[in-house]
Amino acid sequence: MKIQSLLLLLSTCLLFAEVNPGDNILLNGRLEADQADFPIFWSTIRHDNVVYNTSDGPGGLPTIRLKGTATEVSPATSVRQYHLKLVPGETYKMTAWVKTTGFISNHYGIIVHNTGWFEEGGIRNVAKDQDWTRMEAQFKAMESKDGFYGCAIFAVNYQGEFQVADIKLEAISPRALAETPRSAISHEVFAPKLIPWTPLLNKIPSHDPKLTFRFFGVLKDNDGNITSNYPNYVLQYTIGDQPPTQIPLQGKLYTFDLAKVPLGDADLKVEIIHKPTGTVELQEQHSITIRELPQEIPANHKKLNNLVTEILNEKTQAVQKSYEFTTTRDGWIFVAIKNIDKPTVTLDGKLTIINPDTPRFETFRNILAGKHTIEIDNPNDGGQVIVRQIAEIFNYCPGANSYVKENTPYDWEFQKKYAHQAVTTQNGGSIPEIHRKWFKESGYYWLANQMSTELVDDEDLTNRLNNAKALNGDTYDGVTCDEQAFSKNEILRRYIVGLKAYKNPKDKLIYSWCYGKPVTPGLHHDYIASTVNFTKGRSKLLFEIYCSTKESEQIAREYLDTYAVDTIQKLKAFAPAAMQNTGIIFGNFNQIPIISLQHHPSVDYKYYLDMQLNLVANHPAFEGLGTTGYWGSYYADHELHRWSFMLLRHYCVEGNTTMLSDQYGLSYIPGHIDNGDFEKTLAPWTPLGDIRTDSVPKYAQESQNRYSSSNGIGDTFAVFTKTPGKTSTLTQVAKNLIPGKTYCFQFVTADYNDIKDKKHNPRQYGITVDLGPNAEIIPELSWIHIDRRSKGRYAHNDGVARTNLNHIVFTAKASSTPITFSNEKSLDGEQLVLNYVMLVPFIKP
Repeated sequence: MKIQSLLLLLSTCLLFAEVNPGDNILLNGRLEADQADFPIFWSTIRHDNVVYNTSDGPGGLPTIRLKGTATEVSPATSVRQYHLKLVPGETYKMTAWVKTTGFISNHYGIIVHNTGWFEEGGIRNVAKDQDWTRMEAQFKAMESKDGFYGCAIFAVNYQGEFQVADIKLEAISPRALAETPRSAISHEVFAPKLIPWTPLLNKIPSHDPKLTFRFFGVLKDNDGNITSNYPNYVLQYTIGDQPPTQIPLQGKLYTFDLAKVPLGDADLKVEIIHKPTGTVELQEQHSITIRELPQEIPANHKKLNNLVTEILNEKTQAVQKSYEFTTTRDGWIFVAIKNIDKPTVTLDGKLTIINPDTPRFETFRNILAGKHTIEIDNPNDGGQVIVRQIAEIFNYCPGANSYVKENTPYDWEFQKKYAHQAVTTQNGGSIPEIHRKWFKESGYYWLANQMSTELVDDEDLTNRLNNAKALNGDTYDGVTCDEQAFSKNEILRRYIVGLKAYKNPKDKLIYSWCYGKPVTPGLHHDYIASTVNFTKGRSKLLFEIYCSTKESEQIAREYLDTYAVDTIQKLKAFAPAAMQNTGIIFGNFNQIPIISLQHHPSVDYKYYLDMQLNLVANHPAFEGLGTTGYWGSYYADHELHRWSFMLLRHYCVEGNTTMLSDQYGLSYIPGHIDNGDFEKTLAPWTPLGDIRTDSVPKYAQESQNRYSSSNGIGDTFAVFTKTPGKTSTLTQVAKNLIPGKTYCFQFVTADYNDIKDKKHNPRQYGITVDLGPNAEIIPELSWIHIDRRSKGRYAHNDGVARTNLNHIVFTAKASSTPITFSNEKSLDGEQLVLNYVMLVPFIKP
């Protein structure tokens, strides 16, 4: 029986998981890591000789670099992917981008090998020094004793560097195409599934009452063998008590005619039935809704950007109280009344949405698609009523103060001043109980955060949701489930099962956090469809797009394209109706030493955040996006926190397409100082005394928590050694300043020996700075943070050397000023390190 089961599984793999011409047999050949430190589905055991970079390949592609030295021979180094299935004797092609620098090795390549690595085939001939070159090699798959193969990027006894990007393994010969299974194969890929395709289940328009499902998986014939021919199967769907309708099971897409289904909710049962036996191979229950939805976009609608459409903009008249508008989708609107004294505004004759006490006489409201009316009780000539259809604007999290206490509180007053005009939906955090009634009546949403990681079985998520206080009370509008990875298929399957089993008795919102990109057929389709159709199509799928800085603006733009744009394009390919229920949530955390995406001190992170929202507002791939915003606001410093809300207002409420940075004269790399991380050299700094450059691997990641910084950025620094009776200094002239403009100067210090020994000994370090005669320091905005935590945010932040973050805000009095660091106040014999030296424009509160 075990042998028969194994043969059945193998035949399943061979017959029904065949690849198409051009398909990549490898998982994650693009080497994307998302929030991981290393590309998912790839592994290495010699980390010191392997460098991963998210964007330094051609076109901003991620790369893996085997890093040796120019003079010493490095031991065998490899990066591997396992459990591939190939067809022995058949032809395959390996393709990759390759770059080498002084590379010499007696055995290397990008290859496929059999079990035991007795034979190999692939790319095995590169030049000693070559710029990025697209290389390819065809080979015949060798025999492998257990039928499995591995892929390796490797070098043995080598010098120099061997760098690769975008690796692709294709089946070439007809039999290879017909019988090679995909690397993503699991039993979930083959399990029959009928996935809701388009439209969303509860947004079926009455003017076109059709619903399409897509079939995934395989079935068995009369003899119990796996088959791709389905004459003995039918797809049957039943609406409520109506007679069932059967459709021959052939192909992938199946469209149900719902013309006879009345408006409103209905129960839908879909089944796959084996006709000769009557056996039900698959059964799913769904709740669907037929609705009157707008058939076309009204002529007065004006698209401002991907996130905002102006649907009403009229001058008011004293004789006209009522104004009509139409929304083309369920979701949020922004309403503003201008030049009317103490207005009272009612929506659809039922709900007062603006009253004389409403701040700015503006409001956000979540309403259904269709025709609506607002009524102004005291209009006058020359006033203005504005209604915009907007994407949901998301923020995590309100009312939580920074761990760097020198930042002023992010309390209710802060939220009132900055967030309420720019955010519709708050997640987690705290809203003071005394203000919750006002918050809810003002139209805002508040979602609690519910952990859903590492589910242990199929019931785990359901149990967690059943026991969640936020879903059983009235304080919250729902929860965000935190979080799932597309690389963890079994956990993802448990999440789907648990979500479908949850009854949601109070009809709460369930937003599902995820990271990575969908790749596995069937399973990932099911996950997306389940999340975006939950709560009658009101729940959301939130993609975490946490973008670290890059060394240049061009590389940063290419990185955003391969990360954010490619993610949303894959989402649309996997679920064409999901866009309106999908969120792109960027990371806005920049608070060293807590957690920071700002890896490069040369970069103005304000500009980089602006680039990200500008991309979503303008790139065609994001048209129709349902939600955008930020995770990590309380991990941002005070300026970045305020700036985040300014950006959300600029793009998501006002509907701008140009960068807000233009109004403040910001740029990606301001260039006021250079080499703030002292990479390889002290230049252009001028040293005097005992100062050298040095580095310690993972210092930036462990002690500063530059988030997911795994390629050595920030591990370099200047070391000041204190000699008795002597002081060392390091000077550079800050340039291109604008007199009268405000700037922020930051730097990080630590103890060299503490870093090397991973010693926890927090204190204030004796490196000081003089900003020269042309910098007028603003004391109330300047501070030194001494990190005294015993534990960090992650395990790798525990028990390591602690840092000082020096934050100085000043007004420039001239176009340049000398900046001089000194170790005068350090103790004799101390070796103190300095890096993350940053000088960028500052936006005052």
